[in-house]
Amino acid sequence: MSYWIVGLGIYITGTVILFIFPSLIHKKRDYKILNKLINGKLKIISHRGGMEKYPENSLSSFKNSVEIGCFGVELDVHTTLDGKLIICHDKNLKRITNQVESPEELNYDQIKNYQKNIWDENIQEYFHYEDYIIEKPPLFEDLLRNFKNNDLYINIDIKSNKESEMLEVIKLIHKYEIENNVVIGFSLNSKAKEIIKNYKMDIPTFCNVKELLLFVFGSIFLFLPFVSFKNDVVCITGNFNSTKNSNAFKNSFLKKLLLKFTDLMSPLYKIFVWHMNRRGIPVVLWTLNCHDDWEKGIKRGVNGIMTDYPLKLINYLD
Repeated sequence: MSYWIVGLGIYITGTVILFIFPSLIHKKRDYKILNKLINGKLKIISHRGGMEKYPENSLSSFKNSVEIGCFGVELDVHTTLDGKLIICHDKNLKRITNQVESPEELNYDQIKNYQKNIWDENIQEYFHYEDYIIEKPPLFEDLLRNFKNNDLYINIDIKSNKESEMLEVIKLIHKYEIENNVVIGFSLNSKAKEIIKNYKMDIPTFCNVKELLLFVFGSIFLFLPFVSFKNDVVCITGNFNSTKNSNAFKNSFLKKLLLKFTDLMSPLYKIFVWHMNRRGIPVVLWTLNCHDDWEKGIKRGVNGIMTDYPLKLINYLD
């Protein structure tokens, strides 16, 4: 029995030491854009450029994000039939242009303008854009050309698992010399770091699904200090209000239990974020769209919040 007590004591002591001094076994990240994200007040990142005033993932929405003072933007990339990188979230264009095809099935010239009414799956409502400037989903290169001189954090989510698509994104980042402003990755593929390294570049990447689970379970079961993260940013869902209203948990008892557990974990969450920050890894929550979720996200001490309503969040924080 004494051996178990001694072993447990050694484990707890080691955990505490590595929690406070993670650099003893982990090399600290030192990316300029991540240091900015970690330091100072909470950062606002417009999810798909925001949807309040202009259609998601449009150049107008990204420009608006800059004008209202967002720290950064999040966007999604697909490849068209003629090999161009287009900024678009869904697998098909039905919701935004009323075309049943996917971007991969059409040449860029065949893709239509945004609709005036666009469904938002997060709040189960339509956004109505009566007076917006008529435009179509933009090319990824158009975004880089427009914002290459802005000090804007750009979170790039590649929606396929094709390494060729990742390579094309990297080439354009190199062409427009914005390596110090971007975070890149594809959540279902673990090879982002290798592809970037093979291209002789050093760009921070966000964690894939496997590493997100390691962060969650490492936090719950207190082995987080021992986890070696290959990637550099933890972008994790924190849409508490949607969970509350979701049909994903039909059993009301299980739903209440989950929500109670997340509330109980809230005070500890700040400690986990603090530990990750000491390793140079920021923690960002997505996609938070209401006061209740923003308040819970703030209490968790995260470094950034992604939202479809960046202006409302700015006003809320003020």
